[in-house]
Amino acid sequence: MVAAGAVLGLGLAYAAGRVLASLFPDLKPADPALLGLATLVLALAAVLACWAPARRAASAEPAKVLRGE
Repeated sequence: MVAAGAVLGLGLAYAAGRVLASLFPDLKPADPALLGLATLVLALAAVLACWAPARRAASAEPAKVLRGE
């Protein structure tokens, strides 16, 4: 899901950059370093947000969890 969101987000960011470049002549429409850095930071945030719940779920005893419900 993170990869799909990153691909979709990059496409939309590029399109938005082109629109903004038409409004502001000094703006570069697609700075690859900036787009790559933003994608990397957001992907890292998504991985870190999933890490703790996944680790907690993996360490739980299945029988104990099922008995608790």
